[in-house]
Amino acid sequence: MATTPQLATHEIAISLSAENTTDPDTGRECLIATMDGGMPEETTSTGLRAMLIEARLLLDQVEHLAARYEAIENLRALVAEHDAEIVEMPPNMVAEFGQRAIWSGYVDGRPYLVIPQGLDPGHTLAVTRELLHKIHERRQNRGQA
Repeated sequence: MATTPQLATHEIAISLSAENTTDPDTGRECLIATMDGGMPEETTSTGLRAMLIEARLLLDQVEHLAARYEAIENLRALVAEHDAEIVEMPPNMVAEFGQRAIWSGYVDGRPYLVIPQGLDPGHTLAVTRELLHKIHERRQNRGQA
């Protein structure tokens, strides 16, 4: 059975609410905001912009999670499509090879790849695509010779 990178459980929650309202006691226009379920409080435009910066940073983290999981989904599909086996080896065992596969080829008619353990899923996907292409190409060239 092919292995794929595992995601650590990580939750990111974002909640930001702001409203421009009028104080019923003074008739003065004011800005009320809350972030992450806190109590709504009067704030300034600068305070609200600081909350927006914080929220955008969290949204960037959510985008990173989405991209990471997309790579995992694509890797799973690629492995299934090629009926490939991926084996991850501890990085200390492959230090002299850097971020490259130790070995790729066919075992019992199936593509078999050995790669460093702990690569980012996007990198694992790129390496897997490249290696599958190379071993299929090698197989075709042998068939033509």
